[in-house]
Amino acid sequence: IVMIVMCGFSTNWSHVLGKSNVNLANCEYVIINNLGVEIGKAFGMSASGAQGIGLAFAHFAGLTDVLAGIGGAFMMIYSPIKSFVLGCDTHLLPKKLTKLNDKGMPANAMWLQAVVVIAIILFVAFGGDAASTFFTVLTDMMNVSSAAPYLFLIGA
Repeated sequence: IVMIVMCGFSTNWSHVLGKSNVNLANCEYVIINNLGVEIGKAFGMSASGAQGIGLAFAHFAGLTDVLAGIGGAFMMIYSPIKSFVLGCDTHLLPKKLTKLNDKGMPANAMWLQAVVVIAIILFVAFGGDAASTFFTVLTDMMNVSSAAPYLFLIGA
């Protein structure tokens, strides 16, 4: 959180984010890298030393994203499907989807979810410009849906 706040103080937004190689997928790392470079410059480091600090900051941000993503993936793969399958009226879904395996998991529903996610990933990877736009819309929807509950809490 401190690094994100500091980015607001150190980033020339039009200069840093206005480059053609900056996109929705890498803008976080570009901004964090810029923060490290600016901190290195502020401490009087050489250009290569400041770039090294920037890379270290970007790698740290990437590592924290990966670890958070792994934890989130475990939660997001299992929890929504199980709560949806077990919380739904058994007459609304096919019996095959609601059937639990010997570990108490709705394995068939999870396999269906995996197939749908793989199809979306393949579409985005090989779909060209339309798929890139679709990915941007999905990312924006995810960001809004994850931020909206906090806005209600702040308002309360």
